[in-house]
Amino acid sequence: MTVPEHIINYIANEPLVFWAGNIGSHGFCDIIRSAGVTIHEGGAHLTFFITTPYSSHLLKNLHYGEEVSLLITSVASFESYQFKGEFLSSHSATDAEEKQTICFTERILKVLKAQGINTDVLIPFIHGPKTAINFKIRVIFEQTPKQGTGKIISI
Repeated sequence: MTVPEHIINYIANEPLVFWAGNIGSHGFCDIIRSAGVTIHEGGAHLTFFITTPYSSHLLKNLHYGEEVSLLITSVASFESYQFKGEFLSSHSATDAEEKQTICFTERILKVLKAQGINTDVLIPFIHGPKTAINFKIRVIFEQTPKQGTGKIISI
């Protein structure tokens, strides 16, 4: 499976927010904010990053089911995509990965500041060491609020 080029460009350039989720032992979806994403191997799998102090719950849930979902949304246009797949592995983010998450964060903070939002209160929630979660992409869904939402983009 290959992630379409327009989605790769979107990830590289848009001010994005990311939310990851999986099903816990209680049978409900648990959601956590992610700090960025990297697409690997021509779109076969991706890595997303979550702040390590908040990662234990997601990692624990992966013992109950390996299905993972990542929602990516542009705060500028609301263009959105949902990636669903299977958990492969996790690791502490490398220095290069940490730097990459800062780039994603800076894009969002720039947009929020332009809207007059005091971003200082957000800093404790978005900085800090990250855990990288790798998963194999099985399917991508269009999630932009418009006609066609929910359509499968790529399998």
